[in-house]
This record gives sequence, C-alpha cells and structure tokens, in this order.
Amino acid sequence: MAQCGELALSAIIPCDWLFLIPIVFVTSFISGVFGIGGGLLLVIIMSWMLPPIELLYAHASVQLLSNFTRAYIHRKTIDRGFIKNFSLGILIGFIPAFFIFGRMDIEKLKPLLYVYGLVMMLVPAGLMTAAFQKLPNLTIPISVPLMGAMFGAIGPYLTPYFLSLGFSPAAFVATEAVAAVINHIVRLGIYFGSDRVSVSSFSASTLWLPFALFPSILMATRLSKVWVYRMEARAFFIWVRILVILICFISLLFYFMG
Repeated sequence: MAQCGELALSAIIPCDWLFLIPIVFVTSFISGVFGIGGGLLLVIIMSWMLPPIELLYAHASVQLLSNFTRAYIHRKTIDRGFIKNFSLGILIGFIPAFFIFGRMDIEKLKPLLYVYGLVMMLVPAGLMTAAFQKLPNLTIPISVPLMGAMFGAIGPYLTPYFLSLGFSPAAFVATEAVAAVINHIVRLGIYFGSDRVSVSSFSASTLWLPFALFPSILMATRLSKVWVYRMEARAFFIWVRILVILICFISLLFYFMG
C-alpha cells in the first residue's frame, strides 16, 4: 500500500483523508468568511496528491459542496436578480466551453489568470467598477464555463467583477457562493460530457471523497458565518483584495517552481 509521504497517488488512501479534513476545514472557512480564496488553495494542495484527471472531479465536487453549504447558510442575502442574469450567461457560455475544453494548453495559460488577479486587485474601486460597467451585460458570465473548466478555481477572475457590483459583505459571500455552485455544476457537466473524463477514470475512494469531507465543510462554513456579520464593510473588502493578491502570488510561485 502507498505511504502517506508519497505525493503522487492514484487514489486517496485513508491516511490522506485524515490530512484533508483540517485542510478542507481551513479552505472552507476562508471561503466562508471572504467568499473567495479557499478553492484556489485547495486545488494547489490536491494537485500534489491526485493525477490531473482525478483532480478535476475531486476539486469540483468538494467545492460544489462547500459553496452550496455557504449559499444555503447565507440564503437570505443572495442577490437573486443578479443570479438570474448570471445563470443566463452561463447557459449561453456552456456550449462553446464544451467544445473548446480539452483543445487548449491550459498549463501555459494559468499564469495569465494569476497576473490578472494581481493587477486587478491594485486597481482603485471606482476605476474597476467603471471598467466592468463598459462591458456588455453578460460578458463575464458567458466566459465563466470555459474559465471554470480550464482553471478550476477562478476566484482571481471573478473577484474583481464581484467587487464592482457594490454588494454588502454578506451579499458578496452569499451571491458568489451561488455563482460558484452554478460554475461547478457546469464544470462537472463539461468534464463528464467530454471524452477526457469518465466515472471509470476515478478510484472509488476519489468518487466518495467529497462526501467524506462534508462534515468538515459544514462545521467550517457555520463557524465562518459569525465573522462575516461582525466585519465592517471597508475592512472586509480590503482583506478580500489582500487575500487575492497573496493567493495569486503563491500560485505564481508554485507554477514557476514546480
């Protein structure tokens, strides 16, 4: 049997499940407080443990549960009007994303996502809002299916857009969670609909991994709710920017060092 110290595993073994429980707790808490960040940290950690194909499913399914839990807990502050428009854009973008996915060299494009996030977090709020207002209404939502399928965790791409919408901290966390749920459902649809991914690609333990981690996700998300409502709005959005900058910087380091 493979040992816990090995990084390249074909399946999650019990000792690795124990390792992921606190990791998923921390990443779910970060996403629960700030609405972003946890997914990108989780995909970096999971990439050490799983082959690329299994990583696609494991990360998307764990994040689907995490974001669904967050959306349910904060359901009273969801901006439903925005979600309707966002969903329409997702539906339009799904078809081209389905045919394009798998035909691009994703690895070479990843630094662009992180650089975009870094640069946008340094742009003043007023200029950022004005820039997004000049775009056609559904531009960002239409692009989400392809971005999600290619990169998995797209917080650096979506966060500037959400910051420009003028949400309160609670509405930011809740509405971003619903948008992420939609994104992860579409991601899984693209993965399983393509000829690159099938259920037979995964070990049984990987298929069950999200459900094994759900208690950790639930506890972290419930705990994070207290912090969201205590935090002053200005401090909240400053910390969101700092978090995205740190995560993008760390992701770039891992990309060029690994």
